[in-house]
Amino acid sequence: MTNNQFKKVTRLEVDRILTHGVFQKCQLSLNFTHSQKVIKVKLATIPEDKFKRIYVLPQEVEDLKDKLCAFSFKIGTQMYFFKARIRFNQRGFYVEAPTDQTYVLARRKHIRFESHPKFPIYCSVVVSNDGKAKVSGQLLNISTAGASLRLGEDQTIFKKGNPVHALIKPEQSSGFTVQGTVRYVKQKSGKPTEVGLEFAALDVMQTNKINSICEELSFYIFTR
Repeated sequence: MTNNQFKKVTRLEVDRILTHGVFQKCQLSLNFTHSQKVIKVKLATIPEDKFKRIYVLPQEVEDLKDKLCAFSFKIGTQMYFFKARIRFNQRGFYVEAPTDQTYVLARRKHIRFESHPKFPIYCSVVVSNDGKAKVSGQLLNISTAGASLRLGEDQTIFKKGNPVHALIKPEQSSGFTVQGTVRYVKQKSGKPTEVGLEFAALDVMQTNKINSICEELSFYIFTR
């Protein structure tokens, strides 16, 4: 993801967001023993709190006090992000209102979402009509327009313009297939081949499946 895919949220808009009270679908990420740890949380605001604090309710036991965390949450179809240090008082964990440091994912037609090890996705591509030329790959990014894959080894069967069928399967859900066309093949000596696919004629189910994957991946944007 690049910076131009984020838009800073104004103070007025942040104030409007804070009136929602409880945000159900949220998570935070924090550094944990030299790696990233992602925790599902609920965020809640209290109308009578003049400081407009946001209370953090982890869905698992975790000591969050004084941890600097990246938060992501969704309202409707908009995805919001901010970073803040978690404090603690008699009501529990909280962060100060992120008045000047809240961002929203820009609403664009086709945003590519990068893969993340916390959300494994299996992918294989069939090049031939008889289904024999099947190659497994590592998903690099995806949108409803297409995807990029890194193959396990050099594969000369891929040519620009080839029609293909791709199986995409997140680890925790059922897989689905899409038709597409090879748009580029990058081959460098000693490095895995990278292939770019453009999807074709997606139906409603396929579009919804890809959008669901993109939504899951969007939660990891600030965890890198």
